[in-house]
Amino acid sequence: MKTWNNVTITEDDLREDGETLMLQYFNWVIVFVLTPMIAVLGVMGNLTSVTVLIKLGLRKSSDILLVALAVSDISYMIGANSPAKLIYQWGRMEGFAFSEGVSRVCFFIYHLFDILDWGGGHASVGLPVFITFDRLIAVFFPLKFKLIVTRHRTLAAVLLFYAYSYGIQIYIRFWYTFTYTSSDEYNVTIGLIDRSELFWSQQAASKVIEDIYAASLAPLIAVSLGCLVIGIKLKLTALQRAKMTRRAKKGKSLHGKQAHSSSHRTTKTLLSVCGFYCITCVFISLPSMLPKDSFFPLFSSAPSQAAVIVYNVLQLILCVNATSNFVIYVVMNRNFRKTFLTLLKVKQSGQQEL
Repeated sequence: MKTWNNVTITEDDLREDGETLMLQYFNWVIVFVLTPMIAVLGVMGNLTSVTVLIKLGLRKSSDILLVALAVSDISYMIGANSPAKLIYQWGRMEGFAFSEGVSRVCFFIYHLFDILDWGGGHASVGLPVFITFDRLIAVFFPLKFKLIVTRHRTLAAVLLFYAYSYGIQIYIRFWYTFTYTSSDEYNVTIGLIDRSELFWSQQAASKVIEDIYAASLAPLIAVSLGCLVIGIKLKLTALQRAKMTRRAKKGKSLHGKQAHSSSHRTTKTLLSVCGFYCITCVFISLPSMLPKDSFFPLFSSAPSQAAVIVYNVLQLILCVNATSNFVIYVVMNRNFRKTFLTLLKVKQSGQQEL
């Protein structure tokens, strides 16, 4: 026990202060070091993925889904590392310590990036479900696949899902209002983000949307079961092909093998994406098993330190998941790898000419 300025400090107080400082340092490392570093790599990788997939011509529905996934991942990683959010939450005080005009601009930038963050993150979690259903139809209905899953239908489904994911976030922004007020603690005037009257009058809607974001177990279960069923079906198909007779004509047989090989490579790539997604989504889904108001700062007016840390860890995990896709494409898909290497050679030759 120690006394400082006539205040008695116990060993428990010192221990609690030490633990608080450690948690704050851990949180700081996640927010300012790990997440931005992984996000930079992820944005670069996903931009490359979009370039390569567009170069391949977006001939298949799976290409459109992968481009959509890459775009949502880019949106999420940019939004999660918003400068305005870092200024607001990690400055000398919580708020925008600028003039009223500058603080109001920061307020709008904060919410613009927050839409990219939450909208992109929600789309990134949901799109693997689309990919899984795409492969289920391809595996179980190979002859009717091109009639059932067309590029236009896939594009329409993706755009509708984007409208849903980002539309919710645009609507949520009406639940916030800008307040420019004086801080008694720091004796300055700061811009704060407060709840609007609309939020308090729409608690039922807030609860529904909160449940939507907390229901991350649903896509995890759907993708996991889908991948399991597809894996079993591919194994059974391989066994059946091994027993096929060699009486078919060589040309016809070769064509069938080429078509099967292309479809198999696509399925393998998409299953790898969904497989890694399932691993990371296990951690992302943990808060859905716990009290939601403790882990979703978006729906809490005064989130606890534990809620903020868990939220930041989940953002880090989502960034890792988003960054992994480019590596999976290069390793698993020969056409993607070949096009990527061709683009690298063209870029290197252009730099040499300069």
